[in-house]
Amino acid sequence: MDTENSSSLHIVLCDTLTHPQLATLLARQRAEEPNVKIQVHESSTSSISQKFSRGQYDIGISRSAIVNDRWKAVPLWREAWIVAASIHSSLGRESIVTPAHLMDFTIIHWDAVFRKASFLELDTILRSLGNQQPNALQTALTVDVMMALVSANYGVTIAPAPIVARYQSWGIVGRPLANPSPTTTTYLIHRSNLDPGGRDGRFIERALSIPWVTHGRLGFDS
Repeated sequence: MDTENSSSLHIVLCDTLTHPQLATLLARQRAEEPNVKIQVHESSTSSISQKFSRGQYDIGISRSAIVNDRWKAVPLWREAWIVAASIHSSLGRESIVTPAHLMDFTIIHWDAVFRKASFLELDTILRSLGNQQPNALQTALTVDVMMALVSANYGVTIAPAPIVARYQSWGIVGRPLANPSPTTTTYLIHRSNLDPGGRDGRFIERALSIPWVTHGRLGFDS
């Protein structure tokens, strides 16, 4: 594995984690340090800790904070989870969605086996809303399939606001949940003994300077 003094920087994204500003960060990194080769990897949350211990990655972006004597985690962004619904759904006409509203709709859920981390994350949010046994007649392995089902009005789902925003062109609207709206924190994971002025430190400084702002209401007003 390359050390911090090498010309390659290995970044891992956990569980297909995405955010519109990731492209901004990667573009800024390439523009300001074109001599540093960026290698972006994807991994499951369940295996990231072991792979970090083996030194396979330099930087991680994950919703799970890894903190020990070798690694530190700093909050990178917080994002609200909102309801994604079809523009043809009555739910899209609500300004704020309450748990009672959700009881009348099928929840498009993640596959519990192949997307275990995502399933548990959404399941925790549903349970926090009092939806102990969601009416989940449809499951999905990918965001595209999940949003296709939502767009076709097969049901609704709850997802981070930036993800919902990317699918507005599919005829999907986002509506905030009634307070307290669930939020998740995404962390930037790095070595505890890194040089702030070194390769990794400069990347972290760029990452923390990005405005990771999200909003809770997306789409067309009725």
